Amino acid sequence: MGLSLELTAKREAGLLHEFRAAIDATSRHDLQAWGGRAVDVLCEVTIRRGKNFASLASRIGGFVSDEALGLLAALRRNEALTHLRVRGAAGAAGAQALGRDFTTLYETFNSNLRNRPGEAAPKVVAGVLGFLVGSGGVAGDGGIPDLDFLGGVGAHRSIFTHSIVSGIVVETLVLSFLDLSKTIYRNLPEEHDRFWEDLNAASDDVFAALTTGISLGIAHHLAVDATIDGDGTYKDLPVSISAEGHQAILVANALAEGGDAAIRASQEKVNEIEGKVFKSFREAADFAKRDRGWVIVRATDAQGFRVLRKVSRDAKPHLTTRSTAKRNSDARRHRGR
Repeated sequence: MGLSLELTAKREAGLLHEFRAAIDATSRHDLQAWGGRAVDVLCEVTIRRGKNFASLASRIGGFVSDEALGLLAALRRNEALTHLRVRGAAGAAGAQALGRDFTTLYETFNSNLRNRPGEAAPKVVAGVLGFLVGSGGVAGDGGIPDLDFLGGVGAHRSIFTHSIVSGIVVETLVLSFLDLSKTIYRNLPEEHDRFWEDLNAASDDVFAALTTGISLGIAHHLAVDATIDGDGTYKDLPVSISAEGHQAILVANALAEGGDAAIRASQEKVNEIEGKVFKSFREAADFAKRDRGWVIVRATDAQGFRVLRKVSRDAKPHLTTRSTAKRNSDARRHRGR
């Protein structure tokens, strides 16, 4: 489901009014719980990047070490040329396999875009938008890392914006805002803008693509700064190091942020399981308050509201009111035979 992003001054004022009304109607306990979850998100995205980077560094280090030891062993046997030919052929085969993987990925993406445009197109737009916001464009000028210009030209290339720190902060802000929207959503006025339904329904898919795109954009920007624009240096490092050291830090952060984004992009998404249809928003909200896992969307015919639960594909779906009733009915028929 796509987000309705067309905003007029009147609609923007209405959304702000509904947001304030929902905040005022949300209990202090719920808001404090949201604050605690925001801290958990910050810790989670930070630790995840550290683990992913350590795994990537370990794989790269292991590859380099194995190749170096193999070459040394071949030199001792006077078989260096044979070894290089064999490893070159293996590298070419690996590159061909990688090319086939990218071809399969493109074909899958193209098929989803053709056959399920309503589901795939918003994620594509969000991913591209996130990349542009994160990178500032293909040239790597602007974007989130260059927000340090707000502190003046002398503050440019700060370690806080030109590193994984910016990715951590942005992802935490986006995910925490989405969590806040879900926390206050059920306390919206009965009559409210459908933007809130679109936001809640699209968050797990569209905003996952958005944050992944932002991370890829940040990684691209850092990679450009480390290579094409490699003459710049960090302005606020606590120690003095060589220009090559500055470039190495940029490369490491680009790999960490880009690798983390790639892993997130490859992870399984979620399915939506329909639960129940209600005539009014208040009835749907009261039902959804039983569990934070429920999401409310407007019915496609604009008659009432549907309550959905989003679950992982490999998870056992919770029984909904409708499926529970069907199971009980089937059991009664079975006992009557």
